[in-house]
Amino acid sequence: MSLGVFLGGLPDSVNRETVEQWLTEEGFQYNYIRGFRGCCVISVEDDEQADQIIRRFDQAPLEDRILICELARSKQDQQQRHTHREKKK
Repeated sequence: MSLGVFLGGLPDSVNRETVEQWLTEEGFQYNYIRGFRGCCVISVEDDEQADQIIRRFDQAPLEDRILICELARSKQDQQQRHTHREKKK
């Protein structure tokens, strides 16, 4: 089962090739990268790879930003969070 790692807070100058280069240089194994425009999801095979990428990139400074790196949430998790927020209003 693969996992998604969310990487956000990226400046406009960063694209898929840039993230691929970072991951390759650090020796991380990944399946693919999807999304873009300030954020992407990196597909990895296991918890260990996900944890290593998160430790490396979460809260890392880049240009004038601080990156956010965490496990990606499923669409179901996102819907539950949205429903919960709506109930609070």
